Amino acid sequence: MKKLYLYFISLCVVCLASCNKDNEDSPASGENPAKKELMNGSIIINNNPSAIKVKALNEYPEGVSTENDFISASRSRKSLLKRNDVPLTPVYGNDYRFKLIAEVAPFEVDIDGCECPLTIQATHVKMTDDAKYAFVSYNTKGPDHVGAIAVFKITYTGSGNDVGATVENIALMSLRHSEISAIDYDPVSNRIYAVGANEDPNLGYDEKYETDLAFFLVAQLNADKTFSFNEDGYYAEQLTSYQGTSVKMAKGNIYAATGSGLNGTDGGLYIINATDYSRVKFIDLENARSVDVDDNHIYVMQAEHARINKYDLNGNLIAQIYNVTSEATQQEAKSEMTVWKDYIFSAMNESGLRMLDLDGNVVDQLDRPGSDPENHVTNSVALNSDKKNNSMGDAVESNLMLLANGGKGLYWYDIKKVDGEDQIVLCNNNSINFGDGYSANFVASKGNIVFVADGLGGLKVLYIDFNNGKPIDPPVPGEACTSFMSYLFNGTKASLLPESKNVFTSDNQIVNTLFGNANDVPRYIEVLGESPVFISYIAEGATFKNALGFFVVPAGQDIETYYTNEVKDNLWENAGTSSKKIKEKYIIFNNIMDYKKGGSLESGQTWQIKNYNRQDGNFNQGDRIVLFLAPNSWNSQNGWVNYTNKGYTMPVFTDWKINQNDPNYSCDYNNNFSGIPYNTFYSVDCKSIVLFFEDKSTGSDKDYNDMIFSVMSQIDEEGQSTAKLSKPKYYISSATYEDGQNEQSVVFNGQTLFLGEN
Repeated sequence: MKKLYLYFISLCVVCLASCNKDNEDSPASGENPAKKELMNGSIIINNNPSAIKVKALNEYPEGVSTENDFISASRSRKSLLKRNDVPLTPVYGNDYRFKLIAEVAPFEVDIDGCECPLTIQATHVKMTDDAKYAFVSYNTKGPDHVGAIAVFKITYTGSGNDVGATVENIALMSLRHSEISAIDYDPVSNRIYAVGANEDPNLGYDEKYETDLAFFLVAQLNADKTFSFNEDGYYAEQLTSYQGTSVKMAKGNIYAATGSGLNGTDGGLYIINATDYSRVKFIDLENARSVDVDDNHIYVMQAEHARINKYDLNGNLIAQIYNVTSEATQQEAKSEMTVWKDYIFSAMNESGLRMLDLDGNVVDQLDRPGSDPENHVTNSVALNSDKKNNSMGDAVESNLMLLANGGKGLYWYDIKKVDGEDQIVLCNNNSINFGDGYSANFVASKGNIVFVADGLGGLKVLYIDFNNGKPIDPPVPGEACTSFMSYLFNGTKASLLPESKNVFTSDNQIVNTLFGNANDVPRYIEVLGESPVFISYIAEGATFKNALGFFVVPAGQDIETYYTNEVKDNLWENAGTSSKKIKEKYIIFNNIMDYKKGGSLESGQTWQIKNYNRQDGNFNQGDRIVLFLAPNSWNSQNGWVNYTNKGYTMPVFTDWKINQNDPNYSCDYNNNFSGIPYNTFYSVDCKSIVLFFEDKSTGSDKDYNDMIFSVMSQIDEEGQSTAKLSKPKYYISSATYEDGQNEQSVVFNGQTLFLGEN
């Protein structure tokens, strides 16, 4: 389901402790010293690490969406622009790969005096700034009010491609007759602040006001983030309306929002002094859903319909900065808003996401991700600007935006400068749906960690990883290289490798020379001096979803022997009875598809190829890089690269001796190029090796333009290589288009030759 109904809602985890009421205020001899009841048994503290069962995982989750935000009917590319009449500048975010590291399932619990069993589910998550602890609130699914707050500890583990984290529950506070909808944490006082719904007289409920179930709760923590046994550290107060919806502690005050009651009881914004909990101010607002505070202002979002009010820190209204009657119209649904830098990001349920400036003007927006306005909705948004470590230990700076999109699952984007302005940009393979019938209702993220409250799917904890290598600014400067690439690979008849034209029947002297002798094609790239190595995407002319991978042969090792003994059986892991999953560390590009075709690659994008044998990712002198093509191997549904027993999906290596020794490989090229899937030359202008591939071993058009990339070593500020790679035999030093003439010329091995006519 997509909604978190504000007075039934929830999600989550165990509350078995709520079923076991102790008779003493403090643990007696022989009882569990980690457990204690407070407030006459209304609050049950359990600081036992096994209070909640956490399923430890370390896997890339299945269910990566095959939808493309830019080309699906309901989400055109222009939906990501501030103005629909402005052409899109293609900018892409980081290629994130999220590892699922832990799951906590919802639990059914029996509570005295209520209709049982009850399912409790996670509703809200607050993480510490260092991403080492997370506080999770729970509500009841159904009309009864039972809830909890759980504390999870995050421990970072592993290195290289096995980097990740483990999650454990260290404390649980169960509430017999109250549920929690939202929480915040103050590291100075070490307290949790919470709002929700309460029908417990011990926590302030007065049955004379039966429609006013909303309440505010304070819980004191110990230094180790477990719950205090001191009852003086707890405080509860009843508020008006059916449900507390949002809470924020800032500037010495607690800001609590409550939604309107069904019978007209007032909801609104409470400003509460954080020292003595005295009421500073109450502002009457219907359907208040979310509150946030920056250095100067308070922002409150209302729904049914969408409105955002801006106040000074004393609660004096400055202006209603947003009011759209057609947005956020769902009744009693979760709608989270967050203030980030100079922007407000607001989840508008069936209306998607709005990115506003602090005066309420729309900067960018995303429509809902699916066609169902009841279930495909945006409930929550999180911004993560922390540095995130990739698998090589490098700190990556990014502004990651995550959306909990109800029945469509979790989506992610980056916020980047586009033509000088901050906008939402697409990331590769940018969503996960954890299963049918589940609903991503809330998301929180700090550092490398993401928590997702996934309805009946439970609590999901993800580790932010990255595809091997990361986009960087191209290290090759100058217009000469750009012109060279556009002239040679422009898709016209005059390009070097025209679409569907067999290179072995070409009448072009350059092509005939390049494909004249297979022995002229190197089997690998040798690193001649310690250096980082970079790869740039140029173009692709394929229909397959191909992948590109590599392995590294250290100096002094025979390539075929090293492959047989060290790589062959370690290259893949089981992914089913008929396919094998190629391990992430060997993959450079998992889906080689141009953005114009719905992929994520744009000509000129450059990545560093990370040497998995070194922590810094650089290559040693004498290392040899063997590339391989995995044809039609990208499994977009499962989010991995695989190959099957079919001949055309077997990996094909640039070292054709490996191909020829593989009994599963076949090729219908002429004998001279049998088993060679690629060719290459050296670009003098770009100071790089240009490689071009054919992706089918049978039934091929043999145009060798299915994948075109360039590889280079480090370039200094003057454009000179500081460490060279071994070069192929043939080189092109320049490419020129004669203005007013229908022909292009290149200097090939010192001789000026023509490509042909446009």
